[in-house]
Amino acid sequence: LREVMAQYRYLGYLTGQGEQKAFLSKGQDIYIIHLGETLDGQFQVASITPTTVKILAAQSNVETTIWLKAESSGEPS
Repeated sequence: LREVMAQYRYLGYLTGQGEQKAFLSKGQDIYIIHLGETLDGQFQVASITPTTVKILAAQSNVETTIWLKAESSGEPS
């Protein structure tokens, strides 16, 4: 599951009408997600901040944090 989770990239963040939304990509697909939404039928969006998205694999309670990635810098360690 962690390998599948690692395929997502955090592209951006938006707050509108009191709701936080994040833009994720996986390959050529773009997802606009909100808190509590199910992603790809297997991951639940656990939190959204301007710099991170946490997703949870509901079947196994595996959680990962996806960091907003600046074009010129690497991901935080």
